[in-house]
Amino acid sequence: MRFKEVQKFRQPWLWIIMGITALPVYYQAIRQLFFKDVFAVYSVSESLNFTLFVFHLVTTVLLLITRLEVEINERYISYQFFPFHLKKKKYALNQLQSATIRKFHPIKEMTLWGLYVSAGSKSYHIRGHWGVQLEFVNGRQLLLGTRKPLELDQTLKAFHIQEA
Repeated sequence: MRFKEVQKFRQPWLWIIMGITALPVYYQAIRQLFFKDVFAVYSVSESLNFTLFVFHLVTTVLLLITRLEVEINERYISYQFFPFHLKKKKYALNQLQSATIRKFHPIKEMTLWGLYVSAGSKSYHIRGHWGVQLEFVNGRQLLLGTRKPLELDQTLKAFHIQEA
């Protein structure tokens, strides 16, 4: 038995916001690039508009390529939050003290969506409100988001990571 899940930023509300914010930025960039002589007055300076254009483009590409990959097998649990982790982070199951499937509230817990790092605690999630809360024998905590809480719960029980 094995658990594997890959999450990506594919929420419709996020892409609607990205599209709405793209309209003025890209419109202004096209105006300044192609119609420089036709429109003499700009509402935004060229350097600021270029900066906004590059920032929006980089943010869009980053959202498109970002993914959270979680895998559990009989020996280890691994995760990768690409492009922030270029290699998978692996932990042997004997390093875990406990693992609990829990519902969390990204805004209330101030983790939002993506990654959150504080002293002794990390959180990686992209979609939804479910995650596996891992507590290691050294006291560190890690929350990994999941869209498959029931399947993950069965995997944890099968590997005796979580009590049945």
